[in-house]
Amino acid sequence: MRPVLGGEVEEREQRVGVLLQGRDGLRVLGSVLGGEPRNGVAGLRAGVGVHDLVERGLHARLEPLRELVEDVAELVEPMNRVDREARVVAESFDALSRDAVVHLESMYSRLGGLLCVGLSNAKAARDDLRQSCATVLTNAMKSLSGAFALLRTGWRLQPYLCLRSGMEAASVVIHLLQHPGDLKKLKSGRLDSPNTIKSAKTALPPIGRLYGLLSEEFVHVGKPFLYVQKGNVFEKSEWEMWQALASIANFGLMLYVITELLFYDLVSEHHCWARRGEAGYEQRWSDEMAEWRRAFVEIYKPHYRGDPVVG
Repeated sequence: MRPVLGGEVEEREQRVGVLLQGRDGLRVLGSVLGGEPRNGVAGLRAGVGVHDLVERGLHARLEPLRELVEDVAELVEPMNRVDREARVVAESFDALSRDAVVHLESMYSRLGGLLCVGLSNAKAARDDLRQSCATVLTNAMKSLSGAFALLRTGWRLQPYLCLRSGMEAASVVIHLLQHPGDLKKLKSGRLDSPNTIKSAKTALPPIGRLYGLLSEEFVHVGKPFLYVQKGNVFEKSEWEMWQALASIANFGLMLYVITELLFYDLVSEHHCWARRGEAGYEQRWSDEMAEWRRAFVEIYKPHYRGDPVVG
């Protein structure tokens, strides 16, 4: 189900680079979503309002949480109350986020369908690299599901741990596309997955920046851990809920972009990439994907907290 979306987008224009398919895998000639093109490749314009909105909002997320409770004992709940209270919190979440969840589900369904078709075609082609990468991406997709489930039941901080795990999985796939010979390391357990983020951020800079922020502040003990979080029901004015939900939706878009690149030659419909020359790819949004991105800004900007979005 895809809702009819609209609205104006306030986005930064940044340069898009090109990925070339060489003998040893994908070679990055310029950053896909930011920075100057490398090796003399002409830059192409692309709006990055979705990633920018999430990244800036996450920085604001490091401020004190709106709901603070002085009596810590109030937050130490018996475990047998967790399920009962989670249901009440979930009801408040569902009532407030209905449109945002429909929007997220449209991307989630599209991503699931692409993974299913791509994996089936990779198996038929006996493409071990893409089969393995698809398996990794299915687990990254489950990290997205886990983040959503935690948020829906009232956990404000923990969803980001799932997102960071999923981003690391996504970075492994980007790395393997550029260095297919490392598939043997992955299968033998010798691939240093955190180091693959270096490959990912050359292709998709937002992954590198968000991964670093989530690692420093949410996976490791950062500023959010200095404030008591109350597992109360959600309110419409609670920007923490909207920031987390925006981060989850943004990660869904990232996964789709990576999955389409992985299966570009194995699927007939493309929404994020176009072939450039015989062995290159450039980012190009279809009308449907551009509409989803416009809707993202329309849904989350009213709840945005952070530095102004640069137009």
